[in-house]
Amino acid sequence: MKMMLFYELKKMFNLKKIIICGTSMIALCAIIFFGRASSLNLFENLPDIKQKLNIFSGEITSENMKPILQRYEEIINDPNHYTEVDGERIFTPSAEIRTEMDKFEYILFLHNSINSWPQRMIDRLQENLTDPGITPAQELLIKQNIEMLSKKGNLIVGYNLFYDYYNSFLKNFAPFLLGFLMLFFLAPVFSNEYATKMDGLILSSKHGKKGVIIAKFFAAFIGINAFFILVFGTYILIAGIAVGFSGGQTSFTTTLHDAFQYVNSPYNFTMFQFLLFSLAVSWGACIGFGVFILFISSKIRNTMTVSAISLPVFILPLFFYAVDNSRDEFTGIINFSYGRIMQVAPLIDRFNGFVLLGNVIMLKDVLLILLSVTTGMLAFFTYRSWKKREVAN
Repeated sequence: MKMMLFYELKKMFNLKKIIICGTSMIALCAIIFFGRASSLNLFENLPDIKQKLNIFSGEITSENMKPILQRYEEIINDPNHYTEVDGERIFTPSAEIRTEMDKFEYILFLHNSINSWPQRMIDRLQENLTDPGITPAQELLIKQNIEMLSKKGNLIVGYNLFYDYYNSFLKNFAPFLLGFLMLFFLAPVFSNEYATKMDGLILSSKHGKKGVIIAKFFAAFIGINAFFILVFGTYILIAGIAVGFSGGQTSFTTTLHDAFQYVNSPYNFTMFQFLLFSLAVSWGACIGFGVFILFISSKIRNTMTVSAISLPVFILPLFFYAVDNSRDEFTGIINFSYGRIMQVAPLIDRFNGFVLLGNVIMLKDVLLILLSVTTGMLAFFTYRSWKKREVAN
């Protein structure tokens, strides 16, 4: 088995492919990070960003925020910061005061908007409970949503710029890089054997119907893990070295550049918990898509045809969501795709559930269960497809 595994790995990952794809992925990860950093003037503004995010660290409560709120009110109420123009008082603070106020801007936004958002949602949901036309299932869902939101508590804030860049990469770039790697390396696993007429020779050998396919599966599994570590590991390392890894204890709804992405989420992850959860889910989606490619490869003799079938299955849901991310039934359907699950956001960005036999079932759990079940079934069908293929005369 070891020799077969080594042979399959050698066929799948020759040195030339590894060097070209490895260096390309590292370069792309660097381009993605530094491109976004450049567009946001990261390195010019990094000292100011650190001051803005470090002006307050910890749990946002009225008591903890009192010194900042008092100082902000002092600035606003100070008559020396106003100028009389045509009978109107216009706020004209000095550059020093304006800089001080800019530092307060983000933490006040979190305090006034994001931190209070769950309670606002709870108030609206409680109003919905008074609707006489509400169904028992709707009532169960609303009560579950209220219960989850009430457990969120106050935001924990601080410097967490690394997680901001990680979240952007996860949502916008990682699925495409991983999808390309898996298509490039996994599409030929079975189809190439058919194209080169090697399937008959392999199937007629001692281990052809079982040992070889197990070796192919193990080789593919090793490859998927290598792709995953390469893409995420490279980007995480680049971003962490550039801006620091701190901020894992902060709330995952406190990203600097996209604070509203998870504002409706009923989940209460810290940034580090979100990192681990999102990596686990993305990894699972990678395994699922990899097995899907192997299944198509086991059915079709032409590698290009395998790619032509697999690519739209992965890319089109991402494309449709990017073009029109409205919350209609179609968007709900494409959330069941490999690419969307790899982005993680559809699982946790808002309350998504339904009632089954009097119990609330979260869509997140359904998606992950379906991913596991379909991956297992496709792996089994791939195995059966190869095992049952007749040996050519």
